[in-house]
Amino acid sequence: MKFGLMEDKAGFAAVWENVFGDPADFVLQFTRAYPKDCFYAAVGENGETASILSLLPICFSSENENRPARYLYAVATDEKYRGQGLSSKLFSEAMKILQEPLVFTVPAEESLFAFYRKQGFINWSDCADLRFYAKKKALTAEKIDAESYIALREKLLSGKAHIVFTAREVQFAGQGYRISDGQSEGILLGDLRGNEWLFQECIGFPAEEAASAVAKEGEICRVIGQGSDRAFSMVYDKCEKTDFSEENIFGLAMM
Repeated sequence: MKFGLMEDKAGFAAVWENVFGDPADFVLQFTRAYPKDCFYAAVGENGETASILSLLPICFSSENENRPARYLYAVATDEKYRGQGLSSKLFSEAMKILQEPLVFTVPAEESLFAFYRKQGFINWSDCADLRFYAKKKALTAEKIDAESYIALREKLLSGKAHIVFTAREVQFAGQGYRISDGQSEGILLGDLRGNEWLFQECIGFPAEEAASAVAKEGEICRVIGQGSDRAFSMVYDKCEKTDFSEENIFGLAMM
């Protein structure tokens, strides 16, 4: 088995499509949006791609520092190759190539937290996952473009440790909104998916009030944001430069 940078985009896309269900053209478009050193694959002697992962460039910002980092995303192994430890070996090889000491991830399932701990990750932040019917509007909502969303987000998170978003991440997550009560401002990020609103970040106002400013009364809303309902994100800090035990915020916009 060969571990290293992605060479066969079609093979990479095939594993992604089989595991996550996204169409191949979406995956190919995604891989074109990032540098080549973001995508890694384990390839068998028969040339078939067996396992994949992505390490997307991000920035970690806190009161004392800005550090370049990576976001570990779309880790997958083709069903017939599972049970061989390929994801662990691929992550280890990718880290040797990148030599990037700081990596964040958001495990998609509870069972994956144990897997990432074996790779050296620790828990970083928790989240609340709320589902409810939109209420009568008490706040106002205004659609804003990605750059305006980022500017307001940085203002709201000033002095707090967080991942800095680019326009690419915001657009990938959905529509950004400025939420207001006439005096204070907040933000909400998401869109309508089928018959349910999915908001992947809410800052500045309670989730139910903010979501109800966008959705129609009675529509189903799901908001994933600040809270302590369950473990949410993990961090791998090889050089241990930062104390990740402090209160942090980590957005969901790259999921």
